[in-house]
Amino acid sequence: MKISKKVILGSLLIASNLYAEVTTILPYVATLDYTNNANESAKKDGLIGGIYYSYGNLDYLFEMNYSHTNLNYKDSNIKDLKQDDFTIAYSGYDTNWKYKAGYHYVSSNDNDLGDGHIFIVEVGGYQFYGYDKFSYGLEGYYSIYNDGHDENNIQKTIDAYQFTPYIGYSKAININTRNDIEFKLNYIIANDYEKDSYTSYEIKDTLYYKSLYITLRAYGGKMKTGVKDGGFIVYNTKDLYKDGYSVKLGYFIDKNFSVSARYGRNNFEEFGMSGEASNDVALFTLKYSY
Repeated sequence: MKISKKVILGSLLIASNLYAEVTTILPYVATLDYTNNANESAKKDGLIGGIYYSYGNLDYLFEMNYSHTNLNYKDSNIKDLKQDDFTIAYSGYDTNWKYKAGYHYVSSNDNDLGDGHIFIVEVGGYQFYGYDKFSYGLEGYYSIYNDGHDENNIQKTIDAYQFTPYIGYSKAININTRNDIEFKLNYIIANDYEKDSYTSYEIKDTLYYKSLYITLRAYGGKMKTGVKDGGFIVYNTKDLYKDGYSVKLGYFIDKNFSVSARYGRNNFEEFGMSGEASNDVALFTLKYSY
């Protein structure tokens, strides 16, 4: 589709000892429902299914993800959009720093931007204060669509650079409760568009209480052809995203198995349409770690 709308749960690795190898398998399914106004969005609804896999310990983490998207349009004469996304990433960890490199490939039957290649890098650091943790870093993304079209529908290579600095703090409130908060700033350089830069921000807060956790997310600003969630979400579209929010509720059934459900809304201007559109996203996940 014009958007790769996968949403990936963050993995909470549970290790029985300091250097235990942990494998995580996380299947997920998400539904998309777009605004009914035909002047605001040509999209009707969609379904996303995928699976995330990771393997690692406190020294490194290897991650893979695959998802398939099927999107329907309001006009039955427009063929369904079908898209496959493949992501692979490797992260290394030292005492007070981390690095990450990865690659995300988009295979789509949409002709607006076409297939995409997204290259992922990250460098970060962290400091511990007792049971609390302060983290910071910079994510970088380079997206290229060799058979894309610009905003005047001229066929050309479309590329974009994104720089995402972030800070986060994890606070141990008591033996049963922890709160994690993170703030990100996204700056995109897209010289092939009429406006060649876009800035947006994201804030995420997760509260853990015993086996239960809740995550609140919100974002604002402007994002076009952007990347989120460490390279696992790619907006391969010329739609202009403005703001949105989500709420996720999760529960650890035991140390190996957890479930979660998430609801979110995104507000955006769909390219080629008038007015502001929105979509609702419902995501369901299972996670098994061993």
